[in-house]
Formats: sequence, C-alpha cells, structure tokens
Amino acid sequence: MRRPHHAALLLLAAAALMPAPAAANDSTFGGQGAELIPLQETRVRMAAEDITLEQRGDRWHITALYTFENPTDEVVTLQLGFPEEHCHPDADCAADGGHFRDMVTTVRGQAVPQKTGTVDPKNDWAPHLGRVFLYTVTFQPRERVQVTHRYNHAMSVSVDGPFITYITRTGALWSGPIGEARFTIRAAQRPWVLLHPRAFQLAAYTERLIAPKTPLTEIVFAMKQWTPREDLYVNLAQAQFGLNAGCPGTFFFVGATPEDELRAELRDLSDDALRVCRNLPYAHHGYIFKDKDLADAFRDSDTPPSPGEDNPLARVTYAPNPHFTPDLLTLAEHRYIKLIKDEEKRRKKPSK
Repeated sequence: MRRPHHAALLLLAAAALMPAPAAANDSTFGGQGAELIPLQETRVRMAAEDITLEQRGDRWHITALYTFENPTDEVVTLQLGFPEEHCHPDADCAADGGHFRDMVTTVRGQAVPQKTGTVDPKNDWAPHLGRVFLYTVTFQPRERVQVTHRYNHAMSVSVDGPFITYITRTGALWSGPIGEARFTIRAAQRPWVLLHPRAFQLAAYTERLIAPKTPLTEIVFAMKQWTPREDLYVNLAQAQFGLNAGCPGTFFFVGATPEDELRAELRDLSDDALRVCRNLPYAHHGYIFKDKDLADAFRDSDTPPSPGEDNPLARVTYAPNPHFTPDLLTLAEHRYIKLIKDEEKRRKKPSK
C-alpha cells in the first residue's frame, strides 16, 4: 500500500473488550477504511497524557486526555483514530460485545465528527484491533492541542478480581518520549493485593470515605520523559488471591468460608498469631502501626523477579493510608475481628 501524503495517528486510548476490558495508548497509522497500518510519527510529539478510569457500578468510565505538540514551523494534518480491541470469535468477550459506549471525542474542547474503519487484515495489529473511529486534526506551527476521549465499557473479573489492561507501548511511535504520563484508577473496593508492572511508578495508593459507608480507592501511576516499552496491567486482586500474613480465612471476606470452618482454623493459631490476624483488616486498609511487631508483620517485601521472568509484576499488599478510618472496614472484616476476639476470650476462661 502507498503511504498517504499526510501522516496518520491511531489513538489507542480506548478500552479493550476481550476477556478483560483494556485501554490503549496512542500510535500512528496510515491508510483509510479497512487498510489502516501503524506508522511512526516523527513530527508531532505527545507532551502529556492523563488517563482516568473510574468504576461506576459494573462499568469503567474512562476519560483520556492527551496533549499533543507540533514543534515544527509547518502545518501538520493527521488522521486520528480511536480503536476498539478485536473480539476474537472464541473469546469470552465483555457483555456488550467488545464495543465502547457513549464515546465522545473532542479536539480543542469541541466534539468532532467520526467515521469508522478497520486495520488491514494482513497487518500484525489486525488480530488485536477491531473497529476504529477516525477523525482529522490539523496542527498549526508550534501549537499544542488537547484531544479528549470519554467513553465506558463493561468490567472484567478474573478468579483473582477485577483487572485492567492499558496498551501503552504504542506510545513509543511518537516523536521522542512522552513528556508526562499519569494513570489514575478509582475503584469502589480496595484490593487485597495490587499487582502492576515494575516499570510503572506508583505515585499514590489511598482509600478514603467520600460519603457515609462509601469508600473510594485511588491508584495513581506517574512517569516523566517516558518511552513505554510494555503495557500497563493492573490486577485488583481480592481476598481469594491469598493473604501473605499467614492468617486463615482467605475466602471468608468474600463469603466462601463458613464461620464454623474459620473458628476451627483459628483454634490452631498461637496467641501471637491471633493478635496479628486480628489486626489484618486494619492493615489491609492502610492503618499505620506504631507497634514494631505489627508493623513488621504487615510490611511489604519487594520480591525480585525470577531469572528470565517476562514483565515482572510488583506486588503491593499493605500500603500506608493517610486517610485511614475504622469506618473503612467492611461488615465481613468486622465479623472476622469478632471471631478472633471470641477465640481469645475462650482461651482466657479458667478451666473447671
């Protein structure tokens, strides 16, 4: 295929809708209709990207704000595209069939008309990208332009819990590194274990009450002068993933362990272990312990990746939370604490 006169840009800042909805970063494409092909863009650079993924019920609502800069003295016209990830026939795709909902794209604050196309089936990206929403932007010399995408997609949940994939390595197709990149995830439930690639710098991990009995967890990754070499993958693993404090009741917090079974497990613990486990829910929500033994028990250790391990993930379990309040604990966590206290009282009763 002959490359068109103008460069083309495919914004992969959309959500993947395979077994797990994912989002993607920006890249350059050429061609039109069903002949889109990824291209390297050497004139316009991505000065900044600010991506927010917010959980509302059973859907993720995404706002992807990109700031592009034309550092040249010439007018540059780019064909921009916003793709859905390809839903394979044999894949368990999201409930809405791998499609974005309510997507609106604005350039300089104004909504732009779009048409659709697909990637050339012979291209390496074809198995990954589905429908592409195309539009055109003209950059004046030395101009900065903001492009915003707003849309939503269904959540995906694995046996470990919700997870999100955002394809960022396509951002390396831009001219030079990305000046600033920020990814903010807002979830209703604080994960028991947070997993993410080590290349993404965790800038904040907090939980707070935004209304009575309404918590909000915010996870922020931030990088500067960044050339993405891998994709962002965030696993918001819940209790069934495992608790590294050695406490029983891994499945209790999701209602899969009966109380009688948990009581039997607690009887096998030492007094010291019971004390640690009684404080586990507080540690989970980021309470900062002054007691050295408890602080040591709930301190994350950075396990080096195994030799030859691809895309090693960092694991965060007990992140200090400056907004901690006991009101963050769930009913199941309060019940867990009470069962341990009951066992501690039973041991203190004088024998007859």
